[in-house]
Amino acid sequence: MIVGDYHILRTGLKLLLESKEEFDVVGEAADLKGLIACMENSLPDVIMLDLVLPEGVVVDMLKYLQRAYSRIPVVVIAVNASQGAVLDCVMWGVKGVVWKESSEEDLYQALDIVMAGENYFQMPPNGIDTQLINQFERVQTLQSELAMLSQRELQVLKLIAEGFSYKEIGERLSISPRTVETHKSNLLSKLNMNTPIDLVKYAVRSKLVD
Repeated sequence: MIVGDYHILRTGLKLLLESKEEFDVVGEAADLKGLIACMENSLPDVIMLDLVLPEGVVVDMLKYLQRAYSRIPVVVIAVNASQGAVLDCVMWGVKGVVWKESSEEDLYQALDIVMAGENYFQMPPNGIDTQLINQFERVQTLQSELAMLSQRELQVLKLIAEGFSYKEIGERLSISPRTVETHKSNLLSKLNMNTPIDLVKYAVRSKLVD
């Protein structure tokens, strides 16, 4: 699926992708409303998102996808986007980054890699930014850590970060407060942390909560 503001860019990407037998574009969208409609009609294996869109719109789209379709990878194409904007996208769960100067082979490779379950973070073509590399590496570490957690542990982590008590979390998830405490202990162990405050900071850093 291709998501982008400009029809001509979506058309160009579609022609490029469908020139390869292994790719089939199942939908196009220009805004969040169109994206929601496309997702309800046909679920893709991967979503390509053009960063020509206004940054606020991009974040809204990524929040929606993270909430409703977190298992579908997103690749962003950075067209006139700042490195900071690209990094924000990665923090919101994007699995691949390619730049406007990239070749079609770079794009094909990015799609193949993210569909195989890996990340593809291409460095900016106008010079390697050491800070950006370090940020990409930190994001990859966060994503690897989150992948270790069960769905229930993620739910408990999010609710702890939102300030709910063990009793309230238990009521929301239909489990006992003791089970909530067990999940909390497992989270601390898996993430190598010491206190619930550490978990709250981690949830914020990982964009599990705003």
